[in-house]
This record gives sequence, structure tokens and C-alpha cells, in this order.
Amino acid sequence: MVTEGKSSDIKNLAKEYDLAGIVDTPPDEAIRLIKNYHFIVCSDLYRSLELAKAIGAVTVNSSDSLFREISLPSFDEGYIKLPLQVWAGILRVLWFVGFSKHTESLAVSRRRAKLASQKLFKFAEKHPVCFGLTF
Repeated sequence: MVTEGKSSDIKNLAKEYDLAGIVDTPPDEAIRLIKNYHFIVCSDLYRSLELAKAIGAVTVNSSDSLFREISLPSFDEGYIKLPLQVWAGILRVLWFVGFSKHTESLAVSRRRAKLASQKLFKFAEKHPVCFGLTF
């Protein structure tokens, strides 16, 4: 597992993360909870769909990119090696102040979050027992 890298490494690590599945078995509590829900919503990423199956969801009723987490921005080149957690913190702060290279801006992210919440509210009106997974 990579724990240190340059700021430019974040873009490739993010791509790998988006394509990765889950590694651990979900907690028993999550598996018990899912049995109470009849309408499952998650992002369209492989790991999100895999998690839904792993916790016992028979059907994913809606899988949409609207429900993805916000990606970190990244640089094209990097020279300074730091722990990846440090880079994640730095890049997230930079994102909040306007740096959004290789990812959506804060404004776009807020619009997407609003659309996602509207979609979830519509689902919840029709399906009062709704469960959302976001990864």
C-alpha cells in the first residue's frame, strides 16, 4: 500500500481507487441494517455497487454518478514527497479556496449535491424505507 507520494501521484491513485472494489468484509451491523431497507441507492462506482452486494442488497434500485464522493484536485507535476494523508488535506483545502484541476469545482460540486438530494427526496417520497450508499 502506498503511503507517501508527490502531489501529482494523487490523480493516478484516485483513478485506481475509483476502479477498486472493497477489501474488507462489511461489519455485521451494516449487514443487519440493510435487511430493513427496500430501496437501495448508491454511486455508479464499482466499489459502491460491490459494497451494496456485500451487505446483502438483492437489488440496487438506483446507481448514479450524482452520488459519488468529491474527488481531490491534483497537479500535473509534483516534486515534494509527503504522506498521502498530508497531500489529501492540503489538496482539499486548496479545493475549498478554488483550485479544482482534474476535478469538479466547489460550485459544481454544490450543484451536484443539490441534485442528488432532490433525487433522494423524490425516492424517499415513494419509498419511505430508502438506504443510500456513497463511496
